[in-house]
Amino acid sequence: EENSGTLGAKYLVENHWELVGVDYLLTEVAYPALDTPSGPVFPIAVGEKGPYWTKLRSEGTPGHGSAPYGSDNALMPIAEALHGLFTTPMPVAITDEWREFVNGLDLDPDVAEALVDPDRVDEAVDALAVEDPTFARYVHAATHLTVSPNRAVGGVKTNVVPDSAEVDVDLRALPGMDRSHVDEHLRKAMGSAADRVELLPVADHPPTSSSRSNPLWDAIVDSIEVHTGSRRVVPALMTVATDARFFRRRGTVAYGVGLFDDRLSFGEFLSLFHGHDERVSVESILLTTQLLTTVVDRFESLVG
Repeated sequence: EENSGTLGAKYLVENHWELVGVDYLLTEVAYPALDTPSGPVFPIAVGEKGPYWTKLRSEGTPGHGSAPYGSDNALMPIAEALHGLFTTPMPVAITDEWREFVNGLDLDPDVAEALVDPDRVDEAVDALAVEDPTFARYVHAATHLTVSPNRAVGGVKTNVVPDSAEVDVDLRALPGMDRSHVDEHLRKAMGSAADRVELLPVADHPPTSSSRSNPLWDAIVDSIEVHTGSRRVVPALMTVATDARFFRRRGTVAYGVGLFDDRLSFGEFLSLFHGHDERVSVESILLTTQLLTTVVDRFESLVG
């Protein structure tokens, strides 16, 4: 699953649907409740952004590092390309799920308006980051094509001018975006370096989402009410990818949901992913287990 799912869920869905095929699926990621002036709101993950992992590759001419004047160093176009990727604003897209998410949070009207305005959302993210930088990171990811260069390799040793260099870039696309949007942004951001940097698609997975007129959605909302006394829920778009994307493409309805104790906020939870500390509390695991048990029981009673 951490390596694009090619030899895992993707293979099983495409080659052994008779063994793994389902109409409804509960997937791995859930979010803590969001505090609002009128009480907590419980996010239900209804979809996820699409990973478009891309390798940037440049070529040069090998030589001795002791005499670099005029050398054709493969790192030079990569360095220029990276500068562009880090400094060029990322494209904005406001989805229907995001509008519903914002509308459910009891925000100040001007803040809410800014968060769904493509021309003001960056300003709103910067303002949010002053008080809650981790939540601001989610808001940015939920409203932008995100670009994160995460691994760079070039050359063979210290005294050899590199004849090749590569960078692995993690890109996540919102609904309505595809490979053409990704490549267009990369070429624009790289500027003149685009003439010397090759774009190699590594993993292309379109964004996916599920509708909410079905018994699993009803079972989840009913179960949240059983455990919290509230039916206030909002759809959330996951910024990460799960194996659910392969099932959604076959028509499966898939959601992520859970309950957490009061020690973990929405923003703090997001900062745990691939960080120094990925642990959640035992109490949160118990709460989520109890919720999912109720969801399954309630779903069974609805579809009987």
